[in-house]
Amino acid sequence: MEIKVTHNKSTNNTTSCRRNPWTIVPMFCGFLASLFLVKPKVQCQDISAPRFFDFSIRPISATNSPVIPSYPSVIQPQTAPNYQISTSLRFPVKIKGSTKIFGELKYKNEYINGFFSIENDRHEQLNLKQSKGSIILLSQLNEKWRFMNVVSADSRSTEFIATDDPNALRFRNISLFEKDLANGSVIGFGGSFAYDQNFTAIPIFKYQTTFAKDWNLELVLPRSVAVSKDLAKDSRLNFAVKGSSSNYSLGTKTIINDFAAETRYRRFDLTGLVGYQRQLTPWIGFKVEAGASMPLQSGIFAVDSNTELYRFNEGLSPYFKVGFFLSLPR
Repeated sequence: MEIKVTHNKSTNNTTSCRRNPWTIVPMFCGFLASLFLVKPKVQCQDISAPRFFDFSIRPISATNSPVIPSYPSVIQPQTAPNYQISTSLRFPVKIKGSTKIFGELKYKNEYINGFFSIENDRHEQLNLKQSKGSIILLSQLNEKWRFMNVVSADSRSTEFIATDDPNALRFRNISLFEKDLANGSVIGFGGSFAYDQNFTAIPIFKYQTTFAKDWNLELVLPRSVAVSKDLAKDSRLNFAVKGSSSNYSLGTKTIINDFAAETRYRRFDLTGLVGYQRQLTPWIGFKVEAGASMPLQSGIFAVDSNTELYRFNEGLSPYFKVGFFLSLPR
């Protein structure tokens, strides 16, 4: 099956493979090193302090079966890696009383290599953007029970906010009831409900407990299994197996057998990792994760029939993520 990806010349949604985005990584690592070498004048605070800003960058699985036309006149080597940049900002709306309300803004860019531009006659990266806004409600119902509810709306396409593409919009609600058990553990039940031209519902189970010399276990099924330990007041070590997904509308840019079609780029990953976090000052902290990631599904899908039109035959790949966060001093 022939698949071609075209781009609109009026917008700059693609990046040539000759540009290497990882030139910012040495500068970022130098920034972290300077924080270590220069002793802060103020004492670090607890690693569990509330965080209001987060930034991270990581590579993602590389495509080894690129989307190209049947007879491209030029095939350039794919030199640019696939990578993802994520940021989030959380701010209070109501923080007094037993019910607290927060707002959250998130933005994520994924740069996927392996698409062939017919206009430029070469491989280029597809710049995928996700903009998301959420309202988070936390309510202490009584001494043992708590309730959390998250309502969010997001746009996922090659545009910052795809106002003219209904397939790029998603509305989601997550509800969770938690109970403190007599042994100090926490158990929770709830569900995730989403609508993006189709309605989906997923049950959520949470269990959190402490065992063996202050090691903490947290299950949030079906999303993650994590074990962590606070090494000191200002640092934490964690091990986790996490699932993650990406789903972006490609609009009518994809042409299948010379016919326009509404399509999506979709990927589901399963990642095993070890991570380290440290609070450097009352405001600034950093985090690093390393492990391996396996895409369970990755390809282009038709919007109307939800059938797979093209599969990226990706395999197990190294996982590395680095970032920093800003905390509220206590």
